[in-house]
Amino acid sequence: MEATVNQLNTTHNLSFRTASLQLEKIVNRSAGHSGRFERATYPMPIEITLHRWESNTRPCDFSLNIETPRGTVFADFDDLAEDGVTLRRISFDGYGCCETEGRCAALSSSEATTLLDAIRENDVNNKSILDILRRYFAENASILGSDALDEHQLNRSGPNVR
Repeated sequence: MEATVNQLNTTHNLSFRTASLQLEKIVNRSAGHSGRFERATYPMPIEITLHRWESNTRPCDFSLNIETPRGTVFADFDDLAEDGVTLRRISFDGYGCCETEGRCAALSSSEATTLLDAIRENDVNNKSILDILRRYFAENASILGSDALDEHQLNRSGPNVR
């Protein structure tokens, strides 16, 4: 697979990660001996990591890098102590950046605690965090853009984490 990924990288100027994702989307289901291939119909997993911005152009208390089958999403949050954890901005590959300007509701107290504990333990790539993010994003879809959430599978349903 690595040789094929390198071919895609060279031929189409794709990053190793993008080329790998492209290859993962295709499943070899041979139809008899015809040699035909069909596209996979199963959802690809999502990967969540902590992200630290190198410059101060995107100030926030913490940022999550969410790798989806459709590209990268960066979700920047502020922890406003007694006011709770809120989304400051979100950017989607293919859609650009959305500054929320304080219009998003805060995470529930229990969800904020779960998220902040996962960040402290560097354990954000799990189903409970993805479920929290999906619920929160769906609740704020009118602000964030439901088309972008749907395309990046960050609505209420979609694949699980890797």
